[in-house]
Amino acid sequence: MQNQKVLLVEDNNDIRELYAYVLARAGFDVLEAPDGEVALKILDENEPDMLITDIQTPHLDGISLIHYLRQEERWEDLPIVAISSYGEEQLAEATIQGATRTLRKPLEPNRLLATLFSLTKRSGKGIKQTQ
Repeated sequence: MQNQKVLLVEDNNDIRELYAYVLARAGFDVLEAPDGEVALKILDENEPDMLITDIQTPHLDGISLIHYLRQEERWEDLPIVAISSYGEEQLAEATIQGATRTLRKPLEPNRLLATLFSLTKRSGKGIKQTQ
């Protein structure tokens, strides 16, 4: 079975590296972007199975990225997890724009993994879990 591909959009290098490491150890193939503009370029060239985006990123923020993707037929069913350390209002707006799930920072890596695993079960696609 092929690993699922996740696009991780996070402007904080340390956080992005930590999440990418955890996701890779859990069997995901990880694509990384520091902001929404770079994420759109990666999306044009790849077919990720899921997207994780921080809401506050430079150039094109996570809310705008989600809104854009939900307008595109190609991405209308893409599971999107929005994460933020800011208020509940931003997470609520991410949901309104089409985020599948929202998570508040600080975010334990295991909570992120549990969310992604629940999305893969719902979509019917499996991934391997490693310890």
